[in-house]
Amino acid sequence: MRKGDCGMVSPNLGRLGLTKLLMCAVTFAAASAACDPYVTVTGVVQDESGAPIQGVIVELETAGRTPHRTETTSNGSFHVGMVGADPRSTSVSFRKEGFQDVRRNVGKKPRPNINVILVPLPVQ
Repeated sequence: MRKGDCGMVSPNLGRLGLTKLLMCAVTFAAASAACDPYVTVTGVVQDESGAPIQGVIVELETAGRTPHRTETTSNGSFHVGMVGADPRSTSVSFRKEGFQDVRRNVGKKPRPNINVILVPLPVQ
């Protein structure tokens, strides 16, 4: 220890050690960005006239997991989330009796806002 170091000893990483440390940091950052720990989708479901639709079943699905489900409120809004899902392989579906089902991929963003227009089933 040199005079004036105040008793602190700093490790000597050298070039190789510093390179390894930087590579670990970059790898960790890339892995963290690839799989957000929490995917949450919000939005509004409306009919073709723009009126909100209450009671639409909204399911967030990803491979190997039980879907998470919610229903739209009186103003057509919804909020559904899942811990540990990769947004790139996660989809959200919308179902209501009398309307055509809709399925959307969540995409790259772990917290998208997805607004949907449901179309009535054809009269038979």
